[in-house]
Amino acid sequence: MDDHTEVVQIEYDPDQWTYDELLEVVWANHNWATEQKRQYRSVILAHDDTKRAIAERSRAALADRTGQSVATAVEILDQFYEAEDYHQKYELRTVPVVADELEALYGDAFTASTVAARLNGFVAGYGSADQRRELLATLDLPPVVIDEIRRRL
Repeated sequence: MDDHTEVVQIEYDPDQWTYDELLEVVWANHNWATEQKRQYRSVILAHDDTKRAIAERSRAALADRTGQSVATAVEILDQFYEAEDYHQKYELRTVPVVADELEALYGDAFTASTVAARLNGFVAGYGSADQRRELLATLDLPPVVIDEIRRRL
């Protein structure tokens, strides 16, 4: 277990977000100041030297702005492996009726589903009440899923 780090791979549209803007979201949404063991360490894995340099500058700016040491490492991505299916959408899987219904609905696309990712975040306690209400109002999901999500929130 000590030879890997659990990470999230983010795909973004550079016409919508700059890499610098994405990094600001990353800094604002994780604990960048605390050292962790390898499996749970904080790291930004850049796809190329240019993005690595940008991330390193952003890291240095955060340290300057806060006056704190930044434990988050910046490295080049060597290889990315998706977690096993049973690790995907972990929080949703704690609500079996929801996970089962969504897996039946999305099939193999369940783990890549943006809807499932957002619902997973909501179940984990992220997002505002307005964001949850807004998304749930737009989804065409079985009532049992919507009801269970609302109950859990």
